[in-house]
Amino acid sequence: VAMMGWGGVSGFRRIKTKRYVENVPTSLSAGLAYGPAEIKGQAELKSNRSLTGPLSNEKCVYFRYRITERRGSGKNAKTVVIKDDEEFVPFQCRDVEGVTGIDPSGAEVTSEFKVRKRMGRQTHTEWRIAPDTEIYVLGSAVVDEQTGDRLIISDGDNDGFPFLISVETETEVMLRQSRKGLMRIGVAQNGTVFLGLIIFASLGSFAA
Repeated sequence: VAMMGWGGVSGFRRIKTKRYVENVPTSLSAGLAYGPAEIKGQAELKSNRSLTGPLSNEKCVYFRYRITERRGSGKNAKTVVIKDDEEFVPFQCRDVEGVTGIDPSGAEVTSEFKVRKRMGRQTHTEWRIAPDTEIYVLGSAVVDEQTGDRLIISDGDNDGFPFLISVETETEVMLRQSRKGLMRIGVAQNGTVFLGLIIFASLGSFAA
């Protein structure tokens, strides 16, 4: 039942997101309208606000930092996640017509793998979005609460619309969402078949 519920709900949600990526038209900064929006351009620092990657020591607008450790040996060996943090700052997306502010709070971020270091039994990995990186953004265009005179891309007002920030192209984002959706629907289908077989077995029914 858990497989059916999780796979079905999350799978169809991913397929729905794939349809949004496919059908929401790309807007330029000058033509951005309130509501669902899709933009493309280069990430740009906003008012010199930036982060520093913990491994690369380079400026970025977002990073994910994960530490894993190999424990045990032989058949008992396992990899344990010690730390898995994300940090971000508001930034801008620049296109040919100007810039659009982005508040990444609540976004599903797909960032470029940058640095991995082995330190004894530990593996340190950093993903980041650096300034001037080409990005794709799908989210909700809302009024900037700080200025009140422009639109920014954010998670919206809990409207359920997906919020994606990715260094991949639109096609790659669409295919990623499609793969995740189909895999989870497959999990739901397997759960349905498994449950059916258990019910038949409990009734002693093995007919075709």
